[in-house]
Amino acid sequence: FYNRLEDAVCPTYPQLAEIVARLQEGGAPVAMMTGSGSGVFGAFQRRNVAERAATAFRQGSWVVRIVDAVRAGVEFFQ
Repeated sequence: FYNRLEDAVCPTYPQLAEIVARLQEGGAPVAMMTGSGSGVFGAFQRRNVAERAATAFRQGSWVVRIVDAVRAGVEFFQ
């Protein structure tokens, strides 16, 4: 996984690189900006690991969503 735009955006907005690093340290094998950086995501192999990472981010003012893959569409869990 690679988002070439991260190379240009992260030097100007180092907090994005920090968020990606925190997601990886929290157990996400894949973490990166979405598109042009309107969001950042981490892909986790186990839900409980994702929930621990989400809890750490919710301690700030971040909007955090956990989603699971489904056959069609997306389901949101609070």
